[in-house]
Amino acid sequence: MDVGGKLAREGGVDQRVVRKILKHPFFKKAPPKSTGRDDFHFSLLRTSQRTLVATATAITVESIAQAYENWILGRKLPLKTVFLCGGGVKNHTLVHWLSERLQQIEFINIEDVGINPTYVEAQAFAYFGFLSLLGAPLGGAWTGARGFGPPGSITPGKNWGEVMRRLRAAM
Repeated sequence: MDVGGKLAREGGVDQRVVRKILKHPFFKKAPPKSTGRDDFHFSLLRTSQRTLVATATAITVESIAQAYENWILGRKLPLKTVFLCGGGVKNHTLVHWLSERLQQIEFINIEDVGINPTYVEAQAFAYFGFLSLLGAPLGGAWTGARGFGPPGSITPGKNWGEVMRRLRAAM
């Protein structure tokens, strides 16, 4: 973990490794997409800790920038502001480099608009659960799904009565 982005800020970026990693087929795929440690191993970054962290941060920044350029800006779609959330929002080096790389976009910590960035994923799943309770379809064109997305399924647990009581009270 790079608290505040300190290691990346102090390390040197290995641009050769950045270019090599960004040639991976994953970066050419259209969104939505997801990847993980199975596709990208730290063994690809054989170097000192600070250089490794700086290089991994630079790869993250460049991959995000290229995605915005290829899939949004390059298609003349409007994009003025991006709200940042999750752990990366606390990495000041990552946010600074991203802001420098895409100067035409304003990057805002979602906390600045009153949403705790730590809980965004949990809140999204709560929202999906709520849609499921309503029988409403989940997702939309942004998910990559074609056509109707059936509502989720909820299996009641021991606290089902309490959940329903709170939901009724909130409505």
